[in-house]
Parts: sequence; C-alpha cells; structure tokens
Amino acid sequence: MRYAIAALLLLCVVTAPFVAVATAPASADAALQDTAGELTLTVDDAGDGTVTTTLATTADGVAGYQANVTFDPSVVRARSVTGVDMDDPVTNVNNEQGWVFLTQSAANGTDAPTIAQITFETVGETGSETSLEFVREDTLINDAESENVSVDYQTQSVAVTDGGAIGVDAATATGAGPDGDDGGPSGGLLSNTLLLGVAVGLGIAALLGAGILVGVRVSS
Repeated sequence: MRYAIAALLLLCVVTAPFVAVATAPASADAALQDTAGELTLTVDDAGDGTVTTTLATTADGVAGYQANVTFDPSVVRARSVTGVDMDDPVTNVNNEQGWVFLTQSAANGTDAPTIAQITFETVGETGSETSLEFVREDTLINDAESENVSVDYQTQSVAVTDGGAIGVDAATATGAGPDGDDGGPSGGLLSNTLLLGVAVGLGIAALLGAGILVGVRVSS
C-alpha cells in the first residue's frame, strides 16, 4: 500500500509542472482577445514620386487619437496630412529625423473610422525601402469618455521601384498600449514554467539517487 501511495505522489509531482505548461497558452490567448480592433497604416496609392498611406482603425466609438509614425528620411519624406472621417489633424513633421506626429479629437465617437491620410514624397533610389512604424508610447486611440482603447498595430513598408513605390507588408504588433507594452504573450510564463518543470524533475532524480524515496520501502 505504501508503495502505491509513494508512486502516486511521485506521479503528481512529476506531472504538475507540465499541466501548468499546457494551460499557459490558453491564458495567453485570452489576453489576445482583449483588444478592440486594429490600428493600421497601409500604402493605398503610389504614384510617380509620391506615396499615399491611410491611417484607419476597426475599433468602434473612436473619438480621438494620436499617432507618431517614423520613417527613413533618405527614402521618403512626409509631404501632407489630411483628415478623412475625422477633421484634419494637428500635425508636427520632422523630415530631418524622420517622423510625423498627428492628433485630433471629436465630441462623439465614430465606428471603424478611416482617420487620416499621410502623403509621402519618395526621395530614395530605386530598390531602397523604409518601414513605417508607430512609436508605441506616442500612439493611441480613445473613446468619447477619453478612455484609451486597446488595439493591435499593423503597418507596412514602402519600397521604391522604377514605377514609383509599392507597399510591403510588415509584422503585426499585438495588443499594443500607450505605454509601449505589446500586451501579447511575452513567452515568460511558458518558459519559466517549463524551467520549473525541468528543475523539479532534476530534483526528483537527485532524491531517487540519494535513496530518500526508497526509505518508504525500508520503513515498511
């Protein structure tokens, strides 16, 4: 009987860490579902010497925003910014360092608005490319109650071609917030739990080698 109890305890200790590992992705997936939509910057029209990009979101009830977009000034330069579903934004452009900041607010929220369009001038050589990136701590949207709305962030890159320029898909940043935290699974929970499981397994092996667990048999 004591042998069976000892074996059962050993089985519980060995398998518990791996049960925790198996449940970690579920909690991470739950965190991913907390976002209200996407904030995107996409290349819509690339003519001779210019590139028009559109800032839009799929979130509902959007009443205000701010966005800081960076780019390589040796490839493109910001030329103009205009509002679409919202009024023309207040802008600050720095083509020397390569960024454009825009912000606007409204009294009432709008569902899934096309926020603004940013037109760039292409100045780079054919074959050059620049990513268009949100500065995460400077980029957010809010509702009519001035509450921040959590969204995923997605941008594109601009590649200069013989015919002008094209948009190139870039990676999606998940669940980004105004503090720059991506809000997604960092891998810390999974990796730490896995390390814990390995450590416990090694500890059990050491105990077996020292004959401590065998003491249950001797005491019987």
